[in-house]
Amino acid sequence: MATFGTAVVVVVAFAGQAFALQVVSPVDHTSSYRSGLLKHTSHFLVRNIVGQAGDRSATVSWDPPLEPYGSQVVAYSVVANYKDPMTGKRITTEPVTVTDVSKRTATITGLINGVWNDFTITARSNTEWSAINTNNVKNGGMVKPSGLPCAATVVNAVPGNKKVTVKWNRPCNGGATVRFSVSTSSSGQPLRVSANIADNHAFPAATVTGLTNGVAYTFSVTSTNVNGSVTSVTSNVVTPRS
Repeated sequence: MATFGTAVVVVVAFAGQAFALQVVSPVDHTSSYRSGLLKHTSHFLVRNIVGQAGDRSATVSWDPPLEPYGSQVVAYSVVANYKDPMTGKRITTEPVTVTDVSKRTATITGLINGVWNDFTITARSNTEWSAINTNNVKNGGMVKPSGLPCAATVVNAVPGNKKVTVKWNRPCNGGATVRFSVSTSSSGQPLRVSANIADNHAFPAATVTGLTNGVAYTFSVTSTNVNGSVTSVTSNVVTPRS
């Protein structure tokens, strides 16, 4: 008997021939009670698993098993695996079945932004399933889904002498690193942008200097990550004074 990830493989000898019975735990949806000749299980391993992250999703592609076994494949089963950020337990998604074997791609939805995923793909012929093939970071297949950041909220401007301090509530980052920029306007006209403010404080703030006392200003905050930018509503109107 041998254990591979969540599966237990029991080798049984019958009439001089070795058989493998794979008993899969409940969290592994890729197969159940699959059997076949032990010497054939590794022949149907898929190759070169690559994942592309999306917003709460990932698209996975792969190469077929080596011939003559690749042409015998009639379906693939694909799942994502990740560690639950709350419990620390390893979670396996419901399988996506691909019956158009020429495409060799699948999109898995319902993932958590900002959490790393790897993927398990099994190939099926008319007589057997492949052994389980789970990718890892070495082949570039691990991905971290992410989406747009949230807009900053409660943007509050506090005036000073020729300056204004702008504060805002820290928004969600969409699963990727966020940086902020603060736009300054007066009488509805944009004046300047203070950019590249790191997201490294629980209560972020920026001080805009070089303003003119007695002039009214408003401010907005833009949150940016690799997926794009989202801008907050405009702050309260403030007037710097000496």
